Amino acid sequence: MTASRKLLVPALLALCAGAVALVPACTSSSGSATATPAATSTASANGTWTPLAADTETSTVSPTATRTITRTPSLTNTRTLSWTFSPTWTPTDTATPCTTPQGTSVLTVTVDCWNVYGCSICGTGQLYDCLTGSSTCTFTDPCPGGMTCVEVVASVNGTSCAFSGGFSLDVNGTAVGSISNMGYQCVCNSCTTWCVDSGYFGSGFTGWVSGGTNTLNMTNIASSLCLNNVVLQIGCQ
Repeated sequence: MTASRKLLVPALLALCAGAVALVPACTSSSGSATATPAATSTASANGTWTPLAADTETSTVSPTATRTITRTPSLTNTRTLSWTFSPTWTPTDTATPCTTPQGTSVLTVTVDCWNVYGCSICGTGQLYDCLTGSSTCTFTDPCPGGMTCVEVVASVNGTSCAFSGGFSLDVNGTAVGSISNMGYQCVCNSCTTWCVDSGYFGSGFTGWVSGGTNTLNMTNIASSLCLNNVVLQIGCQ
């Protein structure tokens, strides 16, 4: 090796060592970038370098972020409903008695002392009263002269304004019958008929006032009974 070549080799090594020491690290919170300069890259004294056109640069950004959005819908829906009560109820005939009492002659008496409120209970234009406890109403013996009552069948017409209600009915203290567990109805233009039958008294209905005034008693009314009237079928002989 010639003397000039011996001097050139250390100088090139020193230059290469200086160039390597001046390559900065390139990092960031969102990624990293590295660049490898070619042998012809130039470095400045402040520690930065500029790649030449022939250099290559690779940039990798990580991580890959995924954002999930959850939406909760808020639905407000207000509906206004209007309702008009329009009843159409027309009675076709009177209530049919539950049974026909025994006797030579059968007479009908309508007992009606309950005319307080109006909305057509058991017939158009019929008045009624809502009872709790007891109530009485008098009527005149319909049996012809020389006859007396031997059986009473009562048709109680009204509507129940409570569940499982009931009542007892007697004439002059002699029981005619009782009703329990009445179904709830309680609406205008409605009607329920409850039937009770005293059974046959061959020697005459106990306590009956022939040719005079008799008293119908509604007792043990356990809940609100809205009563229109009581139709009595009276067997006379």
